[in-house]
Amino acid sequence: MERRRAPAPLAQAKAVQTWAAGRGHRCKQFDIEGAYLCTRFGKDEVHFVTLSPALEAAVLRVMGWERPEGGGRICFRLKGYLNGLVVAGEMWFEDISSHLAKIDWHILHGEEGVETLFVHRGQDGVVDGSLSLYIDDGTASAE
Repeated sequence: MERRRAPAPLAQAKAVQTWAAGRGHRCKQFDIEGAYLCTRFGKDEVHFVTLSPALEAAVLRVMGWERPEGGGRICFRLKGYLNGLVVAGEMWFEDISSHLAKIDWHILHGEEGVETLFVHRGQDGVVDGSLSLYIDDGTASAE
């Protein structure tokens, strides 16, 4: 009989669910809506984007702005990351990892772009919480 492996984005989530079930803990799955939009640029970091002509026209109309003379593309300065921005995933991973580290959640396994397993240890050093993140989807369990 051939063994089946869980797809990578599910393996760590299944580990969290198994860990929780073995300890009688509840398990919660979640999606962080607008995750990339919550990530801010570094202090000295600046990014600009151009929009499709239709989206540019819609922005100008909604904001009540006049199109500048010259006919070239308009550049918009971003205040934070957007889905589709090349570095957005990497910055989101760094941001969420640093926030979790501040409350004593540490990476057990993973890296940006793959599912990551975080654990929290109690004062006695025993794991009392586990968290799986894949981009902005998570599975968590704790005492």
